[in-house]
Amino acid sequence: MIGLDSSRNIIRDMKYIEKDLSKKEFLVIDNYNPYEYHFEPYQSDDLIYLAEKDLTYSIKDLENGLIVRAPYRVGKDYIQSVIDPCIELKIPQLTKILKNRGITKTNASEKIKERDDCCCQLCGETDFRTLNVHHIVPRKSPFIPESFIHSPMNQITLCANCHSIEHYVLRNGDATERKEHIKRMLCINGFNWKDNLDDSYYAPIKDITRAVSYTHLTLPTTPYV
Repeated sequence: MIGLDSSRNIIRDMKYIEKDLSKKEFLVIDNYNPYEYHFEPYQSDDLIYLAEKDLTYSIKDLENGLIVRAPYRVGKDYIQSVIDPCIELKIPQLTKILKNRGITKTNASEKIKERDDCCCQLCGETDFRTLNVHHIVPRKSPFIPESFIHSPMNQITLCANCHSIEHYVLRNGDATERKEHIKRMLCINGFNWKDNLDDSYYAPIKDITRAVSYTHLTLPTTPYV
């Protein structure tokens, strides 16, 4: 089973989910008419646990991001939830989100570009010599959890020109412009906007720099008298 947190980042540690679900099987709909189904074990990569719903789904159409509620079986033939009509949910960029599974902090520079088909996600440039991996929310931001800063969801492939533009906006754009640019890139990565981010995610570079400088101040070892 693949876990996605409330932002649709890959859940790296599934232990708290495995505790309740690892011994169970889940209903997967094969056809609606005639009604055909089978059961998948917890270990199946066709199953997705969505933290935002606290429910399990099966992948119906990966390319179009369509998933279907997959209740687990209790006992020999009993299904915990009745699916009629079947509950479906569409996750934009599902294919890209699932590719994040193999991306770590150490291999991100290479794997993010592979995930993004070695193409600038804003203008479509494919010349690999111009491509960079950009942190959508600046990586030096002290306001945001490090787990999000370095997550694949917060990284995107940009060409040198688009990369320069985004850094210019972070430094010089007003609050509305910064928010529009950051939201656009996070949406491209499949970020879940059910819960809006607070303003700290859109902080200007000058505020980030000031905060970082403050946290690195060296305090005197001898108190003032």
